[in-house]
Amino acid sequence: MRKKFTKHLIVSPTGMSVVLFCNKSKQMKVLQALHQVSKRFPSVNFLKVEVEDHPYMAKMEDVSTIPAFKIYKNGSRVKEIPGKNHEQLESSVKLYSS
Repeated sequence: MRKKFTKHLIVSPTGMSVVLFCNKSKQMKVLQALHQVSKRFPSVNFLKVEVEDHPYMAKMEDVSTIPAFKIYKNGSRVKEIPGKNHEQLESSVKLYSS
């Protein structure tokens, strides 16, 4: 399972992915933030994992707070942003995508 997950993380030209771990409900604001950042960084791969449907992925990635953003570079996690911090998400994507 880890290999399949990692394969999805490195499909972008930059080798960078942002994964949002969230619940099915109460995700509108966090999805809006993710959408805004994805428009600014089109070369970055953005994914959403609903933890109710994929609890094994949340466990595999040590998700302790929902929502949480995890940033991966070339398949390795480089940053974790708990909560809905849009500004921190954007600055981190900018930092790791350059």
